[in-house]
Amino acid sequence: LATYGLAEVEFKLKKFDEAKSKFQDFTIVYPEHELIPKAQEYIEKSALKSGIKAFEANEFTKAKERFDQFKTEFPNSDKIDKVDDYLKKLSAMPETTAEESNDNS
Repeated sequence: LATYGLAEVEFKLKKFDEAKSKFQDFTIVYPEHELIPKAQEYIEKSALKSGIKAFEANEFTKAKERFDQFKTEFPNSDKIDKVDDYLKKLSAMPETTAEESNDNS
């Protein structure tokens, strides 16, 4: 059960990719545990928040990857509209994103 506790800590620290991975590990190791529904909620939240965190950090390529992955992994989520809103914002941006314009070459 330490995996679940570590995953919660990662989530609270906004390390969403790490949290998602640890919650997924928990569901594999303890498939019948009473915390599985909660872990699955955290997996979905972590996936969404990972994309939002990347977007807010101007890591637009990473954000798009995370949002596309979210739609693949959670096609029936009630958060799909929110993900689609972010994807629309990303598609409206010029090809040269803020993260790419920081390249000093």
